[in-house]
This record gives sequence, structure tokens and C-alpha cells, in this order.
Amino acid sequence: MTQRSLLLAAVLCASCAKPERPLKDALPVQVSAWTLGETNPLPSEETPAALRTQGLQRAIAANYTGPVKIAVRVYEMRSEPGAFEAMQKWRQSDGMARYKGAYFVVAESSEAERAVVGGFLREFVEELE
Repeated sequence: MTQRSLLLAAVLCASCAKPERPLKDALPVQVSAWTLGETNPLPSEETPAALRTQGLQRAIAANYTGPVKIAVRVYEMRSEPGAFEAMQKWRQSDGMARYKGAYFVVAESSEAERAVVGGFLREFVEELE
């Protein structure tokens, strides 16, 4: 009888779990003068090894078009402390970075000055869901 109760409880818990929404849905469609363009999930092997060891769950790359093109990579970590740790260890020469909640975000552009990318990134993180 106990095994049946445990099995029933497990089935009920699994059926109540919310389905995981695509990471793309968390990205803002518009950030000031920039519009979301192409997005691509990043396979684990294309992510920095340091992030994988800090609790990376999934990642996505996105391009924003506007006055200049800006490339963004969003890494969803298991927890906010994991994203904070990633921020602490990130080398800004590898792209400007910020975090919000469990999201660690890197933005870069070969066409824009650091100040422009920094302003975009600040607004992007505010809009990130």
C-alpha cells in the first residue's frame, strides 16, 4: 500500500509541474532602438567551461539590429548565486556582462563603442523576464 501511495504522489507532482518555457521567450523583443533578430540555442560544448561548472542549465545566442548590430548570449544558471558567481569571474574583455536573477548575460559588438554596448546591456537586463 505504501508503494502505491508514493507512486501516486510522484505522478501527481510530475503532472502539476509547469512546462519549461523556451529561453527565447525571456528575451525582450525591443530594447530602445534595437530589435531582436535571429536566435539560436547554444549547445553545451559552445559555452565557456567555467559556466558549465557553475551550474549552467541552458543558453541562447541572439542578435539585435538597430543603429549597430549587437550580439547577446544569455546563460540561464541553476540559481541566482550561480549567475552572480559567473559575473564575478567574467573577464570583461570577453564581452560586457551583467546578471539578473539566474540569468548571466554577455553583449558585444564589433561596430559599437563600449559605452553604447553598456547602455544597451543595462536596458536589456532590465527588460529580461
